[in-house]
Amino acid sequence: MQLRKPKTPEQIALEKAIADIHAHMVGCDVDSPEYATCATHLKDLHALLEHYRSERINPNVVITTVGSLAGVLTIVNYERFAVFVSKAYAHVPKPK
Repeated sequence: MQLRKPKTPEQIALEKAIADIHAHMVGCDVDSPEYATCATHLKDLHALLEHYRSERINPNVVITTVGSLAGVLTIVNYERFAVFVSKAYAHVPKPK
């Protein structure tokens, strides 16, 4: 079972371009203007890659959903139990 969405061709191309720039930056001197240019390109590519990534679920939404489901399950469980109790009261002799 796959939990993540498959990568789009754009994401694959961006990741390859990022890897290529990383490989090119390894051979450059840190103080060179070429390194600075590569760093700005790398920053731009990472920004584009973030655009393609899926958004994460807000934790507040998860907490609200779990709380609602717990409330519904509690009510359903109580109603299931209460039916048996109300039927059992019919068999209990009434005090005279």
